[in-house]
Amino acid sequence: MDWNAVSALSALATFLVVAASAVAAIFQLRHIRAANQITASLELMNRISTPEFQRIIQYVFHGELDRKLEDPQYRADLLKTPVDLARHPEVAFLAQWEQMGSIIKLGLTSEEAFMDTTSTQCIAAWNKLSPVIALARRVRGPQIFDNFEWLASRSMMWENRHPDGTYPKNAPRLSPADIYPE
Repeated sequence: MDWNAVSALSALATFLVVAASAVAAIFQLRHIRAANQITASLELMNRISTPEFQRIIQYVFHGELDRKLEDPQYRADLLKTPVDLARHPEVAFLAQWEQMGSIIKLGLTSEEAFMDTTSTQCIAAWNKLSPVIALARRVRGPQIFDNFEWLASRSMMWENRHPDGTYPKNAPRLSPADIYPE
């Protein structure tokens, strides 16, 4: 038997084993990344589902923030460092959006999954809180809440690309039971 042939076959077998291991590792890394993204997405959803966060949403979107922003002292307190979050829950709300923007911008969770479920809320939050952001940027500079700004910008782009939503084109639509008179 030719030892050169045996050596060549041995090298080929070793290469095949290493290549198969590398392919298996790539698949395993993809599964781990997907699991991490699911975990991060669920954490983001859990954060905005808490009763405390829901109270802040009510505060921001249902008039109380608008009334308070009319007060010059309230606006002045907003410019102090650190901001009193008990007095200014809108800043806690902004911080949550800032964190979400950072997580998505860094690719720690799927932008597509976030946009599919949350882009409209992000745009509404940006529109509602932009006066607060403008005030904060007067003293803290343009980088304050820039991850939220990025996320809102991406959300607007997403909505422009999907004006009719993301319902699959090949799936039949169902008619909801519209039983209540106008």
